[in-house]
Amino acid sequence: MSDILTLKDAAPVIEEILLSGGRVKILASGKSMEPVIRDGLDTVVLKKAEKPLRKNDIVLFKRDNGRLVLHRIIAVSGTEITLRGDSQWTTETVDASRVMGVLDAIERGSQVIKAESEYFEKYKKFLPFIRWKNRLTNSIKIRLGAKNK
Repeated sequence: MSDILTLKDAAPVIEEILLSGGRVKILASGKSMEPVIRDGLDTVVLKKAEKPLRKNDIVLFKRDNGRLVLHRIIAVSGTEITLRGDSQWTTETVDASRVMGVLDAIERGSQVIKAESEYFEKYKKFLPFIRWKNRLTNSIKIRLGAKNK
């Protein structure tokens, strides 16, 4: 028997806390939101969405398989939202009812970066360039890897 509680197993508790207006802190796991959220180094602070979801909100949502994912909203259309990780190119569209909470802040060591901060506003402006740079870098790595085989 494992002593580790997975995020998927904790989903009902996380959802209950967020829906009741509480906040949840989760150690970031995964690279899909890099560079803004760093795998295993940053802690994300989530809260209940207090206003309608909008483009650029970073949300925690539940996939059909029960897995919890933190991605950025890139479009809102009625009750559907389209999401993508900052370091990814593929998108997924889900019903907004799957959203459990929104990013309130990132804790990075002793520093707390609020989602409404100047840092995030500047980051959003550079996000298209960051995605382009990541895509170019990955393409080069793939080509170099193919040549080395």
